[in-house]
Amino acid sequence: MNDLDQQSDAMLEEQQVRPKFTWRLYATLAVPMIMFGFYAIDHNWTASQYNEHVFGIYDGTANRTADRMETVNAGSSSWRVALCVFGLVGLVCVSKPKLRVSLLLVTMMGYFGWLYLSVAWSVSPAATAYKLAVLSVFLATAFGISRPLNMEQLAIRFMIVCICYLFWGVIAEFVHGGLRLTSSEYRFTGTTHPNTNSVYAAIICLCSSIFVFRKGRSVSWTAIAAFCIGATFLLLAKSRTSMAATLLGLAIIGIIHVSPRLRVPLLACVLFFMAAAGLTMNLVGNQLKGKVGTAAAMGRKDDVTTLTGRLPLWDELGDSIADSPVIGHGYLGFWTGERVEYLSELLKWEIPHGHNMYLDVLLDGGLVGLFFYLSLFLAGLVSSTRRFFATGDRGAAFTTGLLVLVLLHGFGESLFKMPLFPTFVLMTMLFRLNWEPRLKEVVAEERVRASMASDQQLQQVGA
Repeated sequence: MNDLDQQSDAMLEEQQVRPKFTWRLYATLAVPMIMFGFYAIDHNWTASQYNEHVFGIYDGTANRTADRMETVNAGSSSWRVALCVFGLVGLVCVSKPKLRVSLLLVTMMGYFGWLYLSVAWSVSPAATAYKLAVLSVFLATAFGISRPLNMEQLAIRFMIVCICYLFWGVIAEFVHGGLRLTSSEYRFTGTTHPNTNSVYAAIICLCSSIFVFRKGRSVSWTAIAAFCIGATFLLLAKSRTSMAATLLGLAIIGIIHVSPRLRVPLLACVLFFMAAAGLTMNLVGNQLKGKVGTAAAMGRKDDVTTLTGRLPLWDELGDSIADSPVIGHGYLGFWTGERVEYLSELLKWEIPHGHNMYLDVLLDGGLVGLFFYLSLFLAGLVSSTRRFFATGDRGAAFTTGLLVLVLLHGFGESLFKMPLFPTFVLMTMLFRLNWEPRLKEVVAEERVRASMASDQQLQQVGA
């Protein structure tokens, strides 16, 4: 054993004294706190019954989204506060890694700072002020929980929460008679919306990569089981956007795991096949396009040519963006109850948001907000990838795949912009990148660097 290994083992022994009862208790409570908290915020036991009505022809008799805009849910508000307190406990009492000033932290402060300033020019100042208060509690929770747990521990806990949500949704659908797996038009709803369930399934699929070769085994049955669960629910939810984003996220995770000399060729292959698929669709005949479109619809009867009604919605939102293209309309100031009801009535389907993350960011903060938002993602990709290459942290690899997933998913959905559980997963992982690596990660980084230096010396001797 060399001096580095002896020093590293001594440091790890010292660290093992620290995970006292407090840390273990906090790490154990993280799953039920997050699970029950966001269930109260995001979910509804009778969601499958309501969504069965929504997926039909919109008649304006019920619009739960518009109703929720005008009311304050005391139960969900209480859980938001409870989660915030739990996060602050983790921030102050459980662990002491130092916060480091990085490009990622600067871009996050720039984006959210701009949103807080937007109350000054919001078209609905009261609504924006209230939403910013909710956002503050949300961010404080993510920031606090990100400190005591490392990236891999966080990712595994998020995966467990997603699995619990999906299986509880199966029970809810069974109880309400909505579990019709043989129906061609069936989409798994559970206790939320199919598109949200598809994001949970995508997170599970990405998290399965953490268990691949985790303990030196050629096959990890935990990885296979997690991936099968995620893939099954991804197919049941029938979200084309989530399916494509998941495949790309998994591809990126796989690429960064291979040897450096293979990364660029593999990435080039992924980009080539994406471009080739788009070019083929433009060149083939209408008959073949129809067959491909039917397959891409995953059995759904929606109008694929309008992206399930999104294109008319985006045309409407484009006119509103043009009214204030630079600074936007204020954080969520555009989405009032009256606006939701107007657009839902106009386009004949219940519209909760812009169904495009980038358009919603433009509505909130204009081009300035979009600049900060894209800078945040770029800094996050650089930071997570560097962390993985330096330490082999599979949680960092998961974060890289998640960021890529969100960037593609954002072209068809806005879920990762709203203060809900999918965004909580994203923000917590990004916040964790701003904390100094725990001692174990530093030791791993030192060993990786020593191994690389040893390999270079051997190559020089061989030459």
